[in-house]
Amino acid sequence: MSLEVEGLRPAFLLPEEADALDELRGFRHLYRNLYDKDIESAKTEALQAKFSALASMFFAAHERYLHFLEETAALVDK
Repeated sequence: MSLEVEGLRPAFLLPEEADALDELRGFRHLYRNLYDKDIESAKTEALQAKFSALASMFFAAHERYLHFLEETAALVDK
């Protein structure tokens, strides 16, 4: 999602957005694969505190990408 395909499409996420969201993805991966360990509440609370900003960041990226798609569709319609 952070890779631009030159001449085809922009990256969905900017590098700093991808890095920020990767922390959440990493925690999800760890949580899904924990079988015999407890989840650290401090880590969970820290990510929960960041979640609102991460969600806003994702929705902003989504809006940017929709704008790109709309511009592309307008060019095709011409």
